Amino acid sequence: MSKPYIHAQSSAKQFGGTPEDYIDIHNWFDETKAIIADQRHRALRHHSEGIFLCERIFGVTRTNSDGHIYSVRDIGEQHVLEDFGNRFIPSAQDYLSQIEFQDWMQNGRGVPPSFAKVNEHRKRKTKAKTEPAVEVTPSPGDMVFDGSRGKSPTAWSPSSMIVDGSSLAPGFREAMEAMRVKNPSPTTSRHLPSELKD
Repeated sequence: MSKPYIHAQSSAKQFGGTPEDYIDIHNWFDETKAIIADQRHRALRHHSEGIFLCERIFGVTRTNSDGHIYSVRDIGEQHVLEDFGNRFIPSAQDYLSQIEFQDWMQNGRGVPPSFAKVNEHRKRKTKAKTEPAVEVTPSPGDMVFDGSRGKSPTAWSPSSMIVDGSSLAPGFREAMEAMRVKNPSPTTSRHLPSELKD
C-alpha cells in the first residue's frame, strides 16, 4: 500500500465505518516519510514497538461512525502487515541490526553526519581567532596622517583616507610640503591639506 487513505479504506472494509474513522492512525504511521522519503522511514514506526506506541497515543479502543468499538492495535497491525504483503510484522531489532556500527555511536568518538558541518564551522572560527594579525606597512605615497588629536608626525594611519589640517602636529605641515616637492605623485597630492595644494 502506498498512501494512508488506501489503508483507511481497507480498515473501513474490515471494521466498518468510513475511512475518515481511521485516517489519523494511518497518517501517523506514514508521517515519518517527512524525515526520509524512501521505505527506510518504516524503521521508525512500522514494527511491533510502533504498534504498541500507536495504542498508547490513540487509545486501546475507539468507536467508529457505525457505533462499532474496534481495537487500535488491530488497525496498527493491519497497516504494517499490508505494507509487508500481509506476510509479517518486523521488530525494531530487525531494522537496527542492519545499521552499520559507526565510531560516533561509541562514547562520542567522532561526530554524526548531522553535526559534521557544525563542527567544521566551529573549527574555522577557532582558527580565525588564533591566527596572528597581518601587519601591513604602506608605502609613503599611501600614508595618511590623522592629526586630529595632535599625534606625532610619525603616527601614520594607513586605514584613514582623511587629513584633518585644522590641528596638524608641529612640524607636520613642513614635512608634508617637503614630501610634495620631493614626490609630487597624485596619491600624495590627494592627501595634502587644502592649504598645501597648488
